[in-house]
Amino acid sequence: GGSFATGDIGYIDHAGYLYVVGRRDHIINTGGEKVDPWEVEALLMEHPDITDCVVIGVPDPDWVERVVAVLVPSNANLDVGALVESVRRRMANYQVPKRWIVVDEIPRNRLGKVDRLRLALD
Repeated sequence: GGSFATGDIGYIDHAGYLYVVGRRDHIINTGGEKVDPWEVEALLMEHPDITDCVVIGVPDPDWVERVVAVLVPSNANLDVGALVESVRRRMANYQVPKRWIVVDEIPRNRLGKVDRLRLALD
């Protein structure tokens, strides 16, 4: 019928432009709840001491996947403890990352997409 499913998630703005913001297979299943990493990333990017971030799911024996945030701070002033408390006040508990990793940069391919194979978590 002239259409096919790609697994992309997006939205159309008021001017009719399509924005692709993620993929269905990036949705994190944690303890039976679904977490959209784009929602968590959008909240994290509001913080003035964060210049880049990515939220991913990693395997967890108890929860299927665990929500993990990888952050690039804009300076040495990032208080991760205060950030965690701020996120807890604004999101459901299951959406709050269980692990917070601070890195110098998030690996991206030449198109700007996160290179998940090169994303070191340790």
